Amino acid sequence: MKLGVVTGVLREAHCLQNGMDMANVMVRCAGARPEYAEKCATDLLAEGCSALISFGIAGGLAPALSAGQVVVADRVVTPSKREIPTSDNWRERLVSALPRNGTIVMGAVAGSENIVLDPDAKQNMFSDTGAIAVDMESHRVALVAAEAGVPLMVVRAVCDAADQTIPRSAVGAINENGAPHYGKVIVGLCKRPSDLPKLMRLSKDSESAFASLRRVASVAGVLFRFA
Repeated sequence: MKLGVVTGVLREAHCLQNGMDMANVMVRCAGARPEYAEKCATDLLAEGCSALISFGIAGGLAPALSAGQVVVADRVVTPSKREIPTSDNWRERLVSALPRNGTIVMGAVAGSENIVLDPDAKQNMFSDTGAIAVDMESHRVALVAAEAGVPLMVVRAVCDAADQTIPRSAVGAINENGAPHYGKVIVGLCKRPSDLPKLMRLSKDSESAFASLRRVASVAGVLFRFA
């Protein structure tokens, strides 16, 4: 059985290679574009994948979540408020293999067509959806999985906590193939030098999130594959 994985950026995809057997695993990077995440998921099914995972970083919505914590979603809440469940058996097998040290949390992940930038917007989404984290790919992948009737998994590490503002200079800093566009960040910082402390915090917390994703991939191994 082939597993299809959709990520938002290339670094997320690289985290999967941390000790994980990639045989029969196909990965597509959406370049932080929700509409392309849907195309990636559709293409993966067309190429023979029989289960889908949305894997990567996320913004925290629940105040209790901190950078580096990993959310294994029990459901995905789309922008239209549709709730799409993940695979119970698959999720339980994965969670049972992961460390029980407080870094793994189960709950809903919300989908957004745009970056949720500031604490007020995160609080509103938390209250409105009940989701504990948000990203821009999972809802599109979930819709494809639900339409095709294939198993779905969502694994997301918190990058920016609920009280954290994403600086404007970081918006649009990913190119279409999912790699960082450092030139845009530099231009943004020149226009908004006050963004620097926020950008430094985001960079530090991003490292915590990516480290968590690498650990999960290493520990989970073949459990990422639906069986």
